[in-house]
Amino acid sequence: MGHDTVDSPLDMTASDSDRSRWRDTLRLVWQLARERPWPLVILITFVIVGSSRVGVYVAAEGAFVDALFTADGRLALTWALIWIATNALEELYWVVKPWLFAIVKDHAVHRFQKQVMQRAGNVPLVAFEEGPFYARLQRASDDIGGKLSNLLLSLVDTLQVFVMSASVALTLWIVSPWLTPVLILAAVPAIVLETRVASAVQEALQRHALGSHLLERIEAIVRDRNTGAELRLFGNGPDLLTRWRKTRAARADDVLDAEWRRAKAGLGSEAIRSFAFAVCVAVALWTITGQNLSIGTWVVVTTGMDWLSGILRMFAQVSRSTREQVAYAGDLFTFEEQADAFIAAERRTRGTVSAASGDVPANVVGNLDAPGIEIRNVSFAYPGGSGPVIRDLSVSIVPGETVAIVGENGAGKSTLVRLVTGLYLPDEGSIWIGGIDTRDEGAAAILGRVGAVFQDYVSYQLPLRDNIGFGDPSRDADDAALDRAARQAGVDDLIHSLPEGAGTWLGRQFGERDLSGGQWQRLALARAFYRDAGLLILDEPTAALDPKAEQALFERYAALVEDRTAIMISHRLASARFADRILVLGDGRLLEAGTHDGLMARNGDYAAMFAAQAEWYR
Repeated sequence: MGHDTVDSPLDMTASDSDRSRWRDTLRLVWQLARERPWPLVILITFVIVGSSRVGVYVAAEGAFVDALFTADGRLALTWALIWIATNALEELYWVVKPWLFAIVKDHAVHRFQKQVMQRAGNVPLVAFEEGPFYARLQRASDDIGGKLSNLLLSLVDTLQVFVMSASVALTLWIVSPWLTPVLILAAVPAIVLETRVASAVQEALQRHALGSHLLERIEAIVRDRNTGAELRLFGNGPDLLTRWRKTRAARADDVLDAEWRRAKAGLGSEAIRSFAFAVCVAVALWTITGQNLSIGTWVVVTTGMDWLSGILRMFAQVSRSTREQVAYAGDLFTFEEQADAFIAAERRTRGTVSAASGDVPANVVGNLDAPGIEIRNVSFAYPGGSGPVIRDLSVSIVPGETVAIVGENGAGKSTLVRLVTGLYLPDEGSIWIGGIDTRDEGAAAILGRVGAVFQDYVSYQLPLRDNIGFGDPSRDADDAALDRAARQAGVDDLIHSLPEGAGTWLGRQFGERDLSGGQWQRLALARAFYRDAGLLILDEPTAALDPKAEQALFERYAALVEDRTAIMISHRLASARFADRILVLGDGRLLEAGTHDGLMARNGDYAAMFAAQAEWYR
């Protein structure tokens, strides 16, 4: 009942090519209009009214010329005022349109940035192990502001060009019914030709999504100050540069080929439009000379044809651009659907687990201050992995016990920690904490009292106060608790040495003071101590500390967890002696369990590992 129940969202990737991109785009617009309609309605209305000015402008120009030739001063003045008004409307249009668009864009970017972040934060952690889902998340979140802006701008431009075409076409239709159909019919194959290759560049970029990510990572490695020393010492720079060049060349060849196909389509479209324009000129000359129409009519026809031909050319270009941009709507909504499917699958799993009293292990009920733990026949495999990382594992931890988990790299220690914390759900078996199954809907109550420091702890480029306070965001500002957590983790002296104390910004991205690896790690420990945790888990918490600092930390740790349940993982086996009991893992299975002295007397796997490490200190 673990992550294998959520395979369905990944199946959607197979049908991406069949998705209606326009349906996704209209869905996006509808969501924006439903939540905050007035900016979008005003923008659309303004675009329609403003774009209609072109047809009026063409008609007014022709009527003004006729009025001048007939010496009708009043009529000429009337049409001149109309012509001036249309020009004034155009000036107003280009001033107000960007303002209205900025309002709509800001709302859209805020809404969908929030949605992506919420789903990325709520999706089960195991979803990040799914390659296709993670790639979709990167595409959906990468430059979301720029992509949404381009998409909305393309949609507005499409509407604008359509209304402009309709207004000019109507004006020409009134003068000569033949002109408009010829120009429009000529534009259809041109538009079709260009839209057929419109998404070629976008598709080429999607094919090279992993390559693009590799390019970004190589560029980041070369620029990063933390990697500079190793790159120079080992001379890896040239090799990375070679990989960067080859990856970029492969992507560039594919993208440039798509650009060339798009250029050829543009040349074909232009040839068709030029031929149609020549036909229309001939039709216009025949119509005007054959029917003795006025000079003003000639002005309307020639100006209108010039406008319509240009607008139709613009329509083809805008259609191509829009076709490229709507692909992003598909990425965005597919990511949301996949994330929602993962979340729903986890909720179904939690909802189907019953914590019936008869199933609760009697020895693990305990309480929130020191819960007992029962791991029953648990197996777990990562999505796409070659096999289980945890294999039919069973073990009990009594309330208030301190347990050390040791084993070689890849034994499954960190994976087991994520299972115990409820970040992963087991594929088989169950884990009980304080009498509650971690898959149960009520598990949040007990999991909210779990504190942990992981190997890959976060160094928040924020004030030091936040680096500790994030251990319990639900707690109001509590300086006394913060000071206590800082003392327990051994960072109180650091706080006192900083110019603004706990309010000092950390890190070099935004802050004033960078820290050493050991100092960052102590802050991560303080963050765990700040939480009122009944179960405290330390996953390799001392990797950046020297042996003396590690011993001092574990002495403080032993005193801290006297009345709590604790699990710790350490690569230094000497630290395991602080535990009440030691669990030895190997290949996802429990190999041995006991006290330090008992395991040494057994002379098994633990004793062999301990002896091997001890050799390094002799």
